[in-house]
Amino acid sequence: MVTYIGKTMTATDSASVVRAVSCEKCQTDYYYIATRMGTGSGESPYFLNNKGASRRAEDRAQKDTARLIDRAIEPAVCPSCGHLQSLMIRVLRKRRYPGRPALKKVMLILAVPFGLVAVVAFFESTLLMAASLGAIASLLVVTPLVMTARTLLKRLALNPNDMHLGQKRSLPGCVASLVPQSPTPGDPPDDDTPLEIAQPAEPIVDANWVQFSLLKTDFPNACCMCNGTAETTVTPPFSVGEERPLPACHACVRAYRRWFIPRSLLAALLGLTVSMGIGLLYPGNLIGKLLVGGMLGMFISGFAAALIPGFFAPYGLRLTDTPSCQVRIRLANDGYRDAVIQAVRESI
Repeated sequence: MVTYIGKTMTATDSASVVRAVSCEKCQTDYYYIATRMGTGSGESPYFLNNKGASRRAEDRAQKDTARLIDRAIEPAVCPSCGHLQSLMIRVLRKRRYPGRPALKKVMLILAVPFGLVAVVAFFESTLLMAASLGAIASLLVVTPLVMTARTLLKRLALNPNDMHLGQKRSLPGCVASLVPQSPTPGDPPDDDTPLEIAQPAEPIVDANWVQFSLLKTDFPNACCMCNGTAETTVTPPFSVGEERPLPACHACVRAYRRWFIPRSLLAALLGLTVSMGIGLLYPGNLIGKLLVGGMLGMFISGFAAALIPGFFAPYGLRLTDTPSCQVRIRLANDGYRDAVIQAVRESI
């Protein structure tokens, strides 16, 4: 038996470029700055070439950044007439209604075992069980399709050019427009070149949510739960690829875990109990009842353990646009929320 061990090295790289735009409506030439962050990784089998893995990670991060910069489009309102270009509207629609791809994938994966057991139950002539499990599998398949259709309809209904100028500039991801004193298009922006900014890039504040780009602003270096000194980071459990760690202190992280774990287990136990109770109501032998209850329990208890305690997490974060690192964050701590908004405004 061969056991593989090794180390994965990761790297990030960022770059900015000036994009030239000619307004479709008034033919005014203006510019904006697009910034992108790329990532890369490299493997070091058996820890034999860590330096080489680091170099490969950096090279891949640079190539990824170059690829993202090459196709980067940012929404920037025309400083003359306030018009948004058609390609920019597509970007805005995706950022405003990004969909929930991770949740859809989980639901489609869960549909497979339910569907397989439903087929087996059908051929075993356990028609009620087959119908029930088939209905659950169908629901798990249809729901992502309905969510996708709903997202597409919302995107089509969003037309920023029907809004007034202030509403356009407050849409998620809008960047500052630069008037023609900009440097040469296609070149990285020069810090010594004065640029006249035609619009501010304020953070988007909607109820308890704040939206901004992590490329331009980092989280304040204070505990997101108590505003004390940050010693580590915290990430809500059961995150599905969209969560980013926030600064926290050791005491708050320990307290949060002590709070989350028992409530998560209680929610899973409650979901399993309800599922087994439903399974026992089905006619047939005990094995069939336990099978139905177990399949329902796998679905209900998993979602209950992940979702119910998550509503009370110290923060919730969605990555609304991966290339530009646009994030939408909800914070339970009002003091840290105000600090995030202030940090975004200071970075403008």
